[in-house]
Amino acid sequence: MISFIENAFKYVGFNENGRNVVEINLTYSGDMLFFTITNTKDAFTGQSKKALGLGIANTKRRLELLYPYRHELTIIEKKDCFEVILILAGA
Repeated sequence: MISFIENAFKYVGFNENGRNVVEINLTYSGDMLFFTITNTKDAFTGQSKKALGLGIANTKRRLELLYPYRHELTIIEKKDCFEVILILAGA
């Protein structure tokens, strides 16, 4: 989760007339861990910087090694924000 948190703060927007927010949610229920993180991004950048660099690729690989077939990772780029949803089973 650290890589996702670092990226959220690295890519959070610096919009003068808008929200500049990082939202983190962590929930544990049964044997499932639910982690979501969302950060606003700059409205003026046009084609946004890609947050899917080496750090994210390494994190995906670690998830495959540590939680094979027991994790679900979704990374969504919207017009005004990035959102990461991570679900770990048997955490």
